Amino acid sequence: MIRVSVQTSGGPEAMRRIGALEDRVAHPAPALRLVARLLSDHVESTFASQGGRVGRGWAPLAPRTIQARTRRWGYYRQAPGAGSAPMGPPNQWTRRLRDSFQPANADHVEMVSDEVLTWGSAVPYGRFVHRRRVILGFRDDFQQRELLYQPLRLYVQGVPIGTIETLMRARLQLGGA
Repeated sequence: MIRVSVQTSGGPEAMRRIGALEDRVAHPAPALRLVARLLSDHVESTFASQGGRVGRGWAPLAPRTIQARTRRWGYYRQAPGAGSAPMGPPNQWTRRLRDSFQPANADHVEMVSDEVLTWGSAVPYGRFVHRRRVILGFRDDFQQRELLYQPLRLYVQGVPIGTIETLMRARLQLGGA
């Protein structure tokens, strides 16, 4: 026969801490909101690095695309966004897709509850662009774990959200607020 005995000390304080842990497990919405902020900044860094952030640099523009941008054909009749040029970065002519991953944008999708985080872009052509040039991806399992799971783990352990955010931004090398 094997017996295990556990002795606790601290009585009421230990029970309060266990109760706080249960509450955080049952109500992770603050941590999920943080994950959404980190994802927005991660995607912004992916655009800024033209895919370098996720380890899959974007292919340069095709000569036909440069020509269409120069002559303002088809899609490129639309007014270009700030900093756009015929030889400018891919996926950023109007900046609609890039900006749609930011919370203040009308095309941004973000719903948080204690059960689920729904986050992304409502720009219809985004999924087609993503097939050719990865917008939301991860360089490796470590980066994915740091962005999606570590904030939740730290939150459940009782670490304050502000501390988690500061730590995760440093570890992930993300700017933002």
